[in-house]
Amino acid sequence: MKCLPFGLFLLQWEVTGYQWLIYIGMLLLVILWWYIWKRREDFRLEKLRKQIARDFHDELGTHLSIIQMYSQLVRQELDEQADHTTAVHLEKISQSSKEIYEAVRDLIWAIDPGRDAVEDLLIRIRESADAIFEDSGINFTFKQKGNQSKKLLPIGAKKQLLLILKEAMNNVLKHADSNAVSLDVSFHKNRLCFNLSDCGKGFDTTRSYLGSGLKNMQARAATIGAQLTITSTSVEGTSISIEYIVP
Repeated sequence: MKCLPFGLFLLQWEVTGYQWLIYIGMLLLVILWWYIWKRREDFRLEKLRKQIARDFHDELGTHLSIIQMYSQLVRQELDEQADHTTAVHLEKISQSSKEIYEAVRDLIWAIDPGRDAVEDLLIRIRESADAIFEDSGINFTFKQKGNQSKKLLPIGAKKQLLLILKEAMNNVLKHADSNAVSLDVSFHKNRLCFNLSDCGKGFDTTRSYLGSGLKNMQARAATIGAQLTITSTSVEGTSISIEYIVP
């Protein structure tokens, strides 16, 4: 077996060492380029989301609120002299514009990058609950545990979680025949959990219903990898639990 002279060995080691430094330097340059590119993309997307939210609010949201306002004014003016069919049509126009306006508000909120924190989601849920149960005679209570509410949520997750809970609260209003509903929220080690419960008449969770509300809730939960559990009895009412792991 031949051995290299000590001088040639040192020369070979130095050449190999320089090659490794070049490789490492190139790798660091690639990582730096990727980091700069990602930051620029994140900034561009955030700017785009802000612009879209602003445009929706200034254009579509404003016009929808005007339509809703005028339909209500016309209905009030014609209440005494309009026939039943006209009154029904005006009520449908008013209700539809209200629903579209609320949907647009949810969309604007969802795409606004300044509203990505868990805390923002909880505020929006409470606002929605107040609007849903206002003048309903249902006592709504909200409880929160955990102090990581500044954690950011993906845009898809915050939208789907809001829509699941709004659907659940609307179901309580329409079908539960309950005088009280509570929403308990906990956030621990990136595990965000919701539990909406009422003391109403309950329903058979094994039956297939004509409406698409429950199916939509399950589909929305599956979209973001959340776990949705529904339990209901005629004695204890209905409980809807959602568990989502924040990335």
